[in-house]
Amino acid sequence: MRRITIAISLILSTILCFAQNKIKAGSSLELMIGNRKFSARNMGLQTTGTDFLNNFPGNTFSDLYVGFGLRKEIKDKNYFSFNSTTHDDIEFINFEIAFGRFFSKNLGLEGGANVFNIPKRRGFPFDFENEYSEYKTLETVWNSDDLVFIKNFLGFVRPFYRLRNKMIILELSLKAGGGGLLKNPISFGGQSTKSYEVINVEYSAKVSPFIFVQPSFQFAFLPFKGKKSDLGFQLKGNFFPSKRQFNYDRRIDIWTAQNPIFQSFSCSKHIINRTEIEFGLIWSK
Repeated sequence: MRRITIAISLILSTILCFAQNKIKAGSSLELMIGNRKFSARNMGLQTTGTDFLNNFPGNTFSDLYVGFGLRKEIKDKNYFSFNSTTHDDIEFINFEIAFGRFFSKNLGLEGGANVFNIPKRRGFPFDFENEYSEYKTLETVWNSDDLVFIKNFLGFVRPFYRLRNKMIILELSLKAGGGGLLKNPISFGGQSTKSYEVINVEYSAKVSPFIFVQPSFQFAFLPFKGKKSDLGFQLKGNFFPSKRQFNYDRRIDIWTAQNPIFQSFSCSKHIINRTEIEFGLIWSK
């Protein structure tokens, strides 16, 4: 125990010593195109109701996206960052906001929040007529206009190591944090033009909390030099493993909304992995 205490004291003393030097966080602007791949595997636990996480096509899918990143130095070793990406259908945006600080020339710590969406066409390929076979006679079937069903929110801290010289930037980091699901209700329904029978089913996600650890890297090559800034190319990647549940409430209205049926469902845990690789341009100051 004493050795651990001494080691921690030495590390903190070194960081504080470095922190006395003039440290510049720097500013940058990034434009990138990337590929995002999801894989999902049911852990085999018992589920009540429909488990939407079983509905990934082939338990895996990938898509292309474009992204934008901004990092702005606030004062010397402190900075603010904003990153945003969109799926290949350009229907909605995922974003991350964070604040960071360098404690030495190469070591820093960042904290922030992230909202990440999975589109309904992949995360919720739900067939209303098959789920409710007794209502196959309904001539008109509708669903809500929102194309997003699985909306995630995350909070995190990210220690990182960043190395920069005249032409190269190399950064290694490890995010850790927790998150859950936003409620985001979505509705399916139908109507019979013969009997005037109407049914509407609404699903609302529960928080379903989870924790995660996410390693990532950045490598940039800056061959084009300006007076105060550089321009170049970069490669970024990360791996996001997690154990997830999609628990939800369901409300069924038949004919009128006066006598709704309320039910809650708990689904099995799934191992869901997300891998991202990006390539693009970077302007760094």
